[in-house]
Amino acid sequence: MKQFVLLFGLLMAYCTGIAQGIPQQQLEIAHDNDFFLTTDRYYSSGLFLTYRRVPKKGLFSEEGEQFSLGLGQQVYTPSNVMSRDTTDYDRPYAGLSGLWVRWTKADQNQLLEGRALLGRTGPS
Repeated sequence: MKQFVLLFGLLMAYCTGIAQGIPQQQLEIAHDNDFFLTTDRYYSSGLFLTYRRVPKKGLFSEEGEQFSLGLGQQVYTPSNVMSRDTTDYDRPYAGLSGLWVRWTKADQNQLLEGRALLGRTGPS
């Protein structure tokens, strides 16, 4: 609990410091888990670390572009996790670990995005 309070305090201090200008870089840590919904089925959990950057000069224009680099994993489980009969599994236990890059261009009327994922998937 102490670590959470410290992390929250550091995050608030950082956000307060950048509130006067538009940040050019961002680091995101995200965690998904369906345990919080008191169920454990299908998409079960994920852990992600993403770095985003707004370049001074983009690939196609002077503004509105953003680059992202991420690392993460996703875990999938069947809906009936207590069964040992494999014919009951509506979704196999599986996982995905990967590294991705993303380019985004946004303006008043449109959003363009390109993504690439390099990873490994298979049994968990």
